Amino acid sequence: MKKTIIFLCVLMTTNLLFAQTGLKLGASFNYAPSTLLNASNPHDETGLDFNFKLKNSIGGQLDFAYFIKPNWSIIASAGYLQRGARFADSEADYLPRYRFSYLDFSLGAVYHLNSEKKFVPYVSASVSQQNLLTASLKNSFEETDIKSDISNTDIGLLIAIGTNYKVSEKHALQFSVFYNQGFMNVFNGINRENGLKAYNSVIGLRIGYSLGMNKNE
Repeated sequence: MKKTIIFLCVLMTTNLLFAQTGLKLGASFNYAPSTLLNASNPHDETGLDFNFKLKNSIGGQLDFAYFIKPNWSIIASAGYLQRGARFADSEADYLPRYRFSYLDFSLGAVYHLNSEKKFVPYVSASVSQQNLLTASLKNSFEETDIKSDISNTDIGLLIAIGTNYKVSEKHALQFSVFYNQGFMNVFNGINRENGLKAYNSVIGLRIGYSLGMNKNE
């Protein structure tokens, strides 16, 4: 599954770079509070309740879109995004939290609602793959590397709703709200053997700029 998604993203990007029309290239900054959902810790060896709050996270990405129809495009994305969570029940001066960073890839489809106007609202849905770069357990006093205890790969669903604002015929500002839910247990190794479970969840704001807007959009 991992190799298939990467191959499709590379293939999509290659086709787009050599396409003559219908190509859009975008870059964006993401502010994306994250947490861990459906968490369970049957042994409770940490001494903490296994409930989590949102943790501030940021990232950025590149988007490659190809318009197959005036209102429909296929999109492939690659970028960097932090994830993790804060423990919900802890002392104020301790503040334990998980800090993860991932290399993100996604492949999906976008529907643009108004193809002839200056504001072009859209909705999108994509399959996402996250490859772990770093993982740590941090508190107010120290940070411990736990990458070996966290799964290297996550697969999820990415949905977004937003709008393009055309600043010229082929350039546009982009604003969107997105949600990314992972489907794979983030814990690995001894943590997984001990029954720890939790799933990455991110909700965020995206601000970007795109080049090469389709003339028919």
